[in-house]
Amino acid sequence: MTVMKIHDIINSSPIDEWELDLETGNFSHKVLEDLNIVKVTNLYKNQKNGFWEAHCETDTSKVIEYVIIHRKKYVAQYSFVELKGSSIVLPLPRLGTKEISSDQLYLSKIINTQTSIEDLIRQARLKIQHSFIK
Repeated sequence: MTVMKIHDIINSSPIDEWELDLETGNFSHKVLEDLNIVKVTNLYKNQKNGFWEAHCETDTSKVIEYVIIHRKKYVAQYSFVELKGSSIVLPLPRLGTKEISSDQLYLSKIINTQTSIEDLIRQARLKIQHSFIK
């Protein structure tokens, strides 16, 4: 029996191997049928986590959780916050830290429709600059 390292698979599988279900907002792996990224909204509202608020406008009421499930079993859960007036989600560090894991960065690429984290930061900076011009 082979042991599958889910985190390695998530970090190494090409983004085009993931398929978005437009109705649910969930992602499924095209090759590994039992591997899914499930979107969980309105799980909780965390007013204390202001990590991204120092850099750009976020909607703290839109904290979104993505849970990785393999063979109907929970593997991991990560938090993201939505940019205000946008569908772009940014990864939230675990409470009490300022660290964002490589899993979260790669999930950001999958969730934001194949957009790299560098593009997300660039878009966030543009949004910040435009908010000052108004």
